[in-house]
Amino acid sequence: MVGSEGGEASAVTAPLDAAEAASRRPPRRGESAPETQRIDGRVHHVQYLPAPRAFADAEDRLTFHVVGAGHAAQPLEVTLVEVRSGRIGELVIRDGDQVTVIGKRGRSAAGDTLIAEAVQNHTTHTGLEVQTGTALARRLRAPLGVLWFLAIPAFLLA
Repeated sequence: MVGSEGGEASAVTAPLDAAEAASRRPPRRGESAPETQRIDGRVHHVQYLPAPRAFADAEDRLTFHVVGAGHAAQPLEVTLVEVRSGRIGELVIRDGDQVTVIGKRGRSAAGDTLIAEAVQNHTTHTGLEVQTGTALARRLRAPLGVLWFLAIPAFLLA
């Protein structure tokens, strides 16, 4: 279970590798944006990787496999999912839980991965939406606060 216990824990201090950085960048001209996918299935092999708390913008990582329901003509589909967020503690997830994951295909250190944008656990009735714009807002909060602090006296003096 993530949130109170946690699986295998190790610090994530390495910078983004080239494949991971490419999966986070916006598409260039002529490239198509990766399409959003939705998968439903059971969770297996949950691994929690906490980020060092020394970094303010550090994101914890949660990886797990989702085994989709197979049909008679198709074998079971196994998808590696990665969740990156500073709020992973809000998501309670264990092996065997039934989940729905919405995300985009990308590359990570583990290979071809579904980078989650939203995870809903139907077994524990918990969920998490990963908002990519919040990191930028967090970085801009302090400079914008200083500008606002300086703008009010300048406006009053004018």
